[in-house]
Amino acid sequence: MRRASSNISFLQMSKEDHDRERMRWLLRLEEIETRLADSETLNSDMHQIRAELNKKIVELEKTQRPLIEQNRKINDRNKVLQQEVKKLEQKLCHSQDDFLTLKDAHERLVKEHTQLKEKRAYPEKLEELERYRAQVLEYSKCITALRSSGLEKDRRYELLVQKFKRLRRCIKKGDTEDDRQSTVGSDCSAESSISLDTIAEDFEVNRELLRIIYSSIILKMTIRTLSARC
Repeated sequence: MRRASSNISFLQMSKEDHDRERMRWLLRLEEIETRLADSETLNSDMHQIRAELNKKIVELEKTQRPLIEQNRKINDRNKVLQQEVKKLEQKLCHSQDDFLTLKDAHERLVKEHTQLKEKRAYPEKLEELERYRAQVLEYSKCITALRSSGLEKDRRYELLVQKFKRLRRCIKKGDTEDDRQSTVGSDCSAESSISLDTIAEDFEVNRELLRIIYSSIILKMTIRTLSARC
Protein backbone atom coordinates (compact mmCIF):
# COMPACT_ATOMS: atom_id res chain seq x y z
CA MET A 1 0.00 0.00 0.00
CA ARG A 2 2.75 2.35 0.88
CA ARG A 3 4.57 1.57 -2.38
CA ALA A 4 1.45 2.21 -4.44
CA SER A 5 0.76 5.50 -2.76
CA SER A 6 4.35 6.63 -3.37
CA ASN A 7 4.05 5.71 -7.05
CA ILE A 8 0.83 7.65 -7.37
CA SER A 9 2.35 10.71 -5.75
CA PHE A 10 5.37 10.44 -8.04
CA LEU A 11 3.14 10.22 -11.07
CA GLN A 12 1.19 13.24 -9.91
CA MET A 13 4.37 15.25 -9.43
CA SER A 14 5.70 14.16 -12.77
CA LYS A 15 2.52 15.23 -14.45
CA GLU A 16 2.71 18.65 -12.83
CA ASP A 17 6.31 19.00 -13.93
CA HIS A 18 5.38 17.87 -17.38
CA ASP A 19 2.57 20.41 -17.62
CA ARG A 20 4.79 23.16 -16.32
CA GLU A 21 7.55 22.21 -18.72
CA ARG A 22 5.07 22.00 -21.54
CA MET A 23 3.73 25.48 -20.75
CA ARG A 24 7.29 26.84 -20.63
CA TRP A 25 8.11 25.41 -24.00
CA LEU A 26 4.84 26.62 -25.45
CA LEU A 27 5.62 30.14 -24.27
CA ARG A 28 9.10 29.90 -25.66
CA LEU A 29 7.74 28.61 -28.93
CA GLU A 30 5.34 31.51 -29.15
CA GLU A 31 8.20 33.87 -28.43
CA ILE A 32 10.33 32.24 -31.10
CA GLU A 33 7.46 32.37 -33.57
CA THR A 34 6.99 36.07 -32.78
CA ARG A 35 10.69 36.74 -33.25
CA LEU A 36 10.64 34.67 -36.41
CA ALA A 37 7.75 36.69 -37.76
CA ASP A 38 9.61 39.90 -36.90
CA SER A 39 12.70 38.52 -38.58
CA GLU A 40 10.72 37.63 -41.68
CA THR A 41 9.25 41.12 -41.73
CA LEU A 42 12.71 42.64 -41.26
CA ASN A 43 14.11 40.32 -43.90
CA SER A 44 11.37 41.38 -46.29
CA ASP A 45 12.15 45.01 -45.57
CA MET A 46 15.84 44.34 -46.10
CA HIS A 47 15.12 42.65 -49.41
CA GLN A 48 13.06 45.63 -50.44
CA ILE A 49 15.81 48.03 -49.38
CA ARG A 50 18.36 45.89 -51.20
CA ALA A 51 16.25 45.98 -54.34
CA GLU A 52 15.96 49.75 -54.08
CA LEU A 53 19.70 50.07 -53.50
CA ASN A 54 20.45 47.86 -56.49
CA LYS A 55 18.13 50.00 -58.55
CA LYS A 56 19.90 53.16 -57.36
CA ILE A 57 23.27 51.56 -58.08
CA VAL A 58 22.18 50.81 -61.63
CA GLU A 59 20.93 54.38 -62.03
CA LEU A 60 24.18 55.77 -60.58
CA GLU A 61 26.21 53.60 -62.94
CA LYS A 62 24.17 54.93 -65.83
CA THR A 63 24.72 58.54 -64.71
CA GLN A 64 28.38 57.97 -63.87
CA ARG A 65 29.30 56.48 -67.22
CA PRO A 66 29.32 59.89 -68.97
CA LEU A 67 31.18 61.37 -66.00
CA ILE A 68 33.75 58.59 -66.08
CA GLU A 69 34.20 59.09 -69.80
CA GLN A 70 34.46 62.85 -69.31
CA ASN A 71 36.99 62.35 -66.51
CA ARG A 72 39.05 60.10 -68.77
CA LYS A 73 39.03 62.74 -71.51
CA ILE A 74 40.01 65.42 -68.98
CA ASN A 75 42.91 63.28 -67.78
CA ASP A 76 44.07 62.78 -71.35
CA ARG A 77 43.79 66.53 -71.97
CA ASN A 78 45.66 67.21 -68.75
CA LYS A 79 48.52 64.99 -69.88
CA VAL A 80 48.70 66.83 -73.20
CA LEU A 81 48.66 70.20 -71.41
CA GLN A 82 51.42 69.10 -69.05
CA GLN A 83 53.57 68.17 -72.03
CA GLU A 84 52.85 71.56 -73.63
CA VAL A 85 53.70 73.31 -70.34
CA LYS A 86 57.04 71.52 -70.22
CA LYS A 87 57.76 72.61 -73.80
CA LEU A 88 56.79 76.20 -72.97
CA GLU A 89 59.01 76.16 -69.87
CA GLN A 90 61.92 75.02 -72.01
CA LYS A 91 61.20 77.79 -74.53
CA LEU A 92 60.97 80.28 -71.66
CA CYS A 93 64.38 79.22 -70.35
CA HIS A 94 65.88 79.65 -73.84
CA SER A 95 64.16 83.02 -74.21
CA GLN A 96 65.52 84.19 -70.85
CA ASP A 97 69.02 83.16 -71.86
CA ASP A 98 68.63 85.02 -75.17
CA PHE A 99 67.27 88.06 -73.31
CA LEU A 100 70.23 88.13 -70.91
CA THR A 101 72.62 87.82 -73.84
CA LEU A 102 70.91 90.66 -75.71
CA LYS A 103 70.83 92.77 -72.54
CA ASP A 104 74.57 92.35 -72.03
CA ALA A 105 75.21 93.20 -75.67
CA HIS A 106 72.96 96.27 -75.42
CA GLU A 107 74.71 97.51 -72.28
CA ARG A 108 78.09 96.99 -73.92
CA LEU A 109 76.99 98.91 -77.03
CA VAL A 110 75.56 101.75 -74.93
CA LYS A 111 78.83 101.98 -73.00
CA GLU A 112 80.87 102.02 -76.22
CA HIS A 113 78.54 104.64 -77.71
CA THR A 114 78.93 106.84 -74.63
CA GLN A 115 82.70 106.51 -74.77
CA LEU A 116 82.71 107.44 -78.47
CA LYS A 117 80.55 110.49 -77.80
CA GLU A 118 82.87 111.58 -75.00
CA LYS A 119 85.91 111.10 -77.24
CA ARG A 120 84.33 113.22 -79.98
CA ALA A 121 83.33 115.98 -77.60
CA TYR A 122 86.60 115.86 -75.61
CA PRO A 123 88.71 118.26 -77.80
CA GLU A 124 85.88 120.80 -77.99
CA LYS A 125 85.36 120.60 -74.24
CA LEU A 126 89.09 121.10 -73.65
CA GLU A 127 89.14 124.20 -75.86
CA GLU A 128 86.10 125.57 -74.09
CA LEU A 129 87.67 124.79 -70.71
CA GLU A 130 90.91 126.58 -71.64
CA ARG A 131 88.92 129.57 -72.86
CA TYR A 132 87.00 129.73 -69.59
CA ARG A 133 90.21 129.41 -67.60
CA ALA A 134 91.73 132.31 -69.51
CA GLN A 135 88.64 134.39 -68.80
CA VAL A 136 88.85 133.48 -65.12
CA LEU A 137 92.50 134.55 -65.09
CA GLU A 138 91.60 137.89 -66.68
CA TYR A 139 88.78 138.38 -64.22
CA SER A 140 91.13 137.54 -61.35
CA LYS A 141 93.53 140.24 -62.55
CA CYS A 142 90.67 142.72 -62.83
CA ILE A 143 89.49 141.82 -59.34
CA THR A 144 92.99 142.34 -57.96
CA ALA A 145 93.26 145.74 -59.67
CA LEU A 146 89.82 146.76 -58.48
CA ARG A 147 90.66 145.68 -54.94
CA SER A 148 93.79 147.85 -55.08
CA SER A 149 91.67 150.73 -56.36
CA GLY A 150 89.19 150.08 -53.57
CA LEU A 151 91.98 150.23 -50.99
CA GLU A 152 93.09 153.54 -52.47
CA LYS A 153 89.52 154.85 -52.26
CA ASP A 154 89.34 153.71 -48.65
CA ARG A 155 92.56 155.58 -47.89
CA ARG A 156 91.21 158.74 -49.54
CA TYR A 157 87.98 158.33 -47.63
CA GLU A 158 89.91 158.11 -44.36
CA LEU A 159 91.78 161.33 -45.26
CA LEU A 160 88.44 163.01 -45.96
CA VAL A 161 87.09 161.87 -42.60
CA GLN A 162 90.19 163.16 -40.79
CA LYS A 163 89.90 166.53 -42.49
CA PHE A 164 86.25 166.72 -41.57
CA LYS A 165 87.10 165.96 -37.94
CA ARG A 166 89.77 168.67 -37.94
CA LEU A 167 87.23 171.11 -39.32
CA ARG A 168 84.80 170.31 -36.55
CA ARG A 169 87.52 170.75 -33.95
CA CYS A 170 88.46 174.11 -35.40
CA ILE A 171 84.86 175.30 -35.27
CA LYS A 172 84.46 174.17 -31.68
CA LYS A 173 87.68 175.93 -30.56
CA GLY A 174 86.35 179.26 -31.81
CA ASP A 175 89.02 180.39 -34.24
CA THR A 176 88.85 183.81 -35.87
CA GLU A 177 86.35 184.42 -38.61
CA ASP A 178 89.02 184.81 -41.24
CA ASP A 179 90.82 181.69 -40.18
CA ARG A 180 87.56 179.79 -40.15
CA GLN A 181 86.55 181.12 -43.57
CA SER A 182 89.94 180.37 -45.06
CA THR A 183 90.01 176.93 -43.44
CA VAL A 184 86.43 176.17 -44.31
CA GLY A 185 86.87 177.40 -47.88
CA SER A 186 90.01 175.44 -48.51
CA ASP A 187 88.86 172.29 -46.72
CA CYS A 188 85.35 172.36 -48.13
CA SER A 189 86.58 172.86 -51.66
CA ALA A 190 89.03 170.01 -51.24
CA GLU A 191 86.52 167.82 -49.45
CA SER A 192 83.76 168.50 -51.94
CA SER A 193 85.99 167.66 -54.85
CA ILE A 194 87.31 164.56 -53.13
CA SER A 195 83.91 163.44 -51.84
CA LEU A 196 82.09 163.85 -55.15
CA ASP A 197 84.83 162.20 -57.12
CA THR A 198 85.10 159.44 -54.52
CA ILE A 199 81.37 158.74 -54.46
CA ALA A 200 81.09 158.57 -58.23
CA GLU A 201 84.23 156.50 -58.64
CA ASP A 202 83.32 154.18 -55.76
CA PHE A 203 79.91 153.58 -57.26
CA GLU A 204 81.39 152.66 -60.64
CA VAL A 205 84.13 150.56 -59.04
CA ASN A 206 81.73 148.64 -56.81
CA ARG A 207 79.34 147.97 -59.66
CA GLU A 208 82.15 146.74 -61.91
CA LEU A 209 83.58 144.69 -59.05
CA LEU A 210 80.24 142.99 -58.39
CA ARG A 211 79.77 142.24 -62.07
CA ILE A 212 83.22 140.70 -62.39
CA ILE A 213 82.85 138.68 -59.19
CA TYR A 214 79.49 137.31 -60.36
CA SER A 215 80.92 136.40 -63.78
CA SER A 216 83.91 134.78 -62.10
CA ILE A 217 81.66 132.63 -59.91
CA ILE A 218 79.64 131.50 -62.94
CA LEU A 219 82.83 130.65 -64.82
CA LYS A 220 84.24 128.66 -61.92
CA MET A 221 81.04 126.63 -61.66
CA THR A 222 81.13 126.00 -65.42
CA ILE A 223 84.78 124.90 -65.24
CA ARG A 224 84.01 122.50 -62.41
CA THR A 225 81.14 120.99 -64.40
CA LEU A 226 83.27 120.59 -67.51
CA SER A 227 86.16 119.11 -65.52
CA ALA A 228 83.82 116.58 -63.93
CA ARG A 229 82.46 115.56 -67.33
CA CYS A 230 85.90 115.28 -68.88
